[in-house]
Amino acid sequence: MSMYPYRSSNMQLFMPAEAVVNQVQMTLMELSQYTCYMDRMYPLFSSEKTVRQLIQRSIKETGIVDSAEEIREMFHLDAERFERPLSQVGNEIFRMMAAIGYCEGKQVFCFPWLSKMRYESYHNQLTTTLDILTSLAKIAILPVGK
Repeated sequence: MSMYPYRSSNMQLFMPAEAVVNQVQMTLMELSQYTCYMDRMYPLFSSEKTVRQLIQRSIKETGIVDSAEEIREMFHLDAERFERPLSQVGNEIFRMMAAIGYCEGKQVFCFPWLSKMRYESYHNQLTTTLDILTSLAKIAILPVGK
């Protein structure tokens, strides 16, 4: 859903892919405007700007009323890591990406599949991130498996 506009040329859908949201039919392209793929490969996160700079840019573009500092507190982000690019925030990366996506007005947060080992290393951070998104009435999709 999130990566649909950025899919590779070898990804083919043989039928028009559509989704129904609140009884409204949408194409994947329309739906992708509301979704956020929680991975650094997603274009929203591919910058080397600091998390603060990305959030400030999003606030300016979307006009949300929260300040960057209020967003930092809302997502329980470490003050020092907030001043770093996403490539340098360690295991807080999902909360950082969620904060940026929130400021972009995203409603659905799609997490990548995580191996058992990777999931266990992110478990506490993911739980906090999911709790925050739930409190903001956002949808989170987290693929899990054995």
